[in-house]
Amino acid sequence: INNIKPFGIYLLDENKVPLENKKIHFSVKDSNQKVNTFLGVTDSYGYCEYKMAYASGVYLIETSFLGDDEYKSSLNKNIFVINERTDKNNTSVKITNNIVDNKNGTFVCNYDLKNDFNMINDYLTLVSYDENGYYDIRKIATGKNGTGSVTIEPKSTVTVINSLFTGNVNYPAYEYLSLIYK
Repeated sequence: INNIKPFGIYLLDENKVPLENKKIHFSVKDSNQKVNTFLGVTDSYGYCEYKMAYASGVYLIETSFLGDDEYKSSLNKNIFVINERTDKNNTSVKITNNIVDNKNGTFVCNYDLKNDFNMINDYLTLVSYDENGYYDIRKIATGKNGTGSVTIEPKSTVTVINSLFTGNVNYPAYEYLSLIYK
């Protein structure tokens, strides 16, 4: 079942004055690397909204104003998480990882997704980003033993990896943060 979630932005000048009737480009990338685009126009408050009708998951949303004769362009990146709701609040979920330096500029991130009693056969979404503004999003399947692995090639000295489980009908959502130092 898809959830309809609004994602909105305000376009303001340097004096915080709303910019009206300006085109905003939305680009939404999911963890399967599928990209959807939308073009909107700001209202009198400088507000523009994109209503997402997506399943639970993690999305990278880039919003951009291409500029015009009066204003320079701007670009913003955001992570949007839609969690699955569950009534099973009596169970906990854990993500554990082991990061191995391959000594060739790549790192292998090994993950376990489990609760107190079972390994969870589902998927994790990894969002990696660094101080240079690089973002990546990808999905990792956890097999029947609850484990998954991915190789990451950091673009800068420090990379933040946000591992997200968006939940399902049996397990609540969970998030785990780790760092890679190159």
